[in-house]
Amino acid sequence: MDTVHFRVERPGRWDNPFEPAFPDADLDRLLAMAPFSAMRPEAFPKTQPLRQILGNDTRLRRFKKGEIVVRAGDYGSSAFMIVGGQVRVALPPGLPDRVLGRRQPQKRGLFRTIAQLWSNPRVPEFRRPEELKPVQGAANADDDGAVRVFLQDVPRLLDEHKTAVIGAGEFFGEIAALSRMPRTATVFADSDDTELLEIRWQGLRDLLRFDAALKAHIDRVYRKNALQNALRAIPLFQHLSETDLQRVMAETQFGTYGDYEWSGDYKRLAKAGQIAPEREPLVAQEGDYPNGVYIIRSGFARLAKTFGAGQRTLNYLGAGRFFGLREIAHNWRNPSAG
Repeated sequence: MDTVHFRVERPGRWDNPFEPAFPDADLDRLLAMAPFSAMRPEAFPKTQPLRQILGNDTRLRRFKKGEIVVRAGDYGSSAFMIVGGQVRVALPPGLPDRVLGRRQPQKRGLFRTIAQLWSNPRVPEFRRPEELKPVQGAANADDDGAVRVFLQDVPRLLDEHKTAVIGAGEFFGEIAALSRMPRTATVFADSDDTELLEIRWQGLRDLLRFDAALKAHIDRVYRKNALQNALRAIPLFQHLSETDLQRVMAETQFGTYGDYEWSGDYKRLAKAGQIAPEREPLVAQEGDYPNGVYIIRSGFARLAKTFGAGQRTLNYLGAGRFFGLREIAHNWRNPSAG
């Protein structure tokens, strides 16, 4: 009788764990805390069990007060969950380059900017040592060569720049990681005992793919702890009283459009000249009656108008931008128009 052998293929990243020796005790601790405690292990395939994804694609990191976790403009392919302590996010317009230990960037032309999309670094958080200069930020390196940058005179920076505090259980950096886009904000530790779980994008993708608990957790914690700060950062809501802002928050709904993994397919199709509107998820249809104002929390949207048999792109809207307000205001002023 012939013997039949089956070979189960696993992702190549299993040969390159994020943390070479992730302690079992730390894994047990992660699995006992939200959102991982709410995940169903049976929802994950046998080739990619929940415990192994966490053990292979995450690592625990500790930061001291004033230490930069991510810098606006840097490319990174990992997201972070706050396990202990808290961090601060620099709100627009952000911290100046001179306090981030970064050299002034050279201006790039259009073609160099576009070319950068296909040459983004794929390491977890990419910083060239020559880009760092200890003017108002102090930098040193770990034993593994990773550059750590500290802000100097943090109290003065907090007086001069707007920041928002986020605490245990919250995530940040997930959109930039999954889309391989530049970080949109600088985040730094706000306490000496800050402990973060860093998740590389492949693991985050699989956690979101196989169980809905992670997305539900991110949205729930964001609504509870960060939504108010996010709305306050938008000029449209800055003049509202606390009571009125709470009314806006109560009517806020979250929606996710498109695939977090748009980057790979988009680059491939763009090279082949095959990007087509029908491949893009529709958020609002031209001509439909508006029933709300859309505010982009992260990612970006394409604003287009029918032109002949196709579409003409009018604009790209990024985080903090909104659309639909003009239509809502028009219909409110002209009730008979609806």
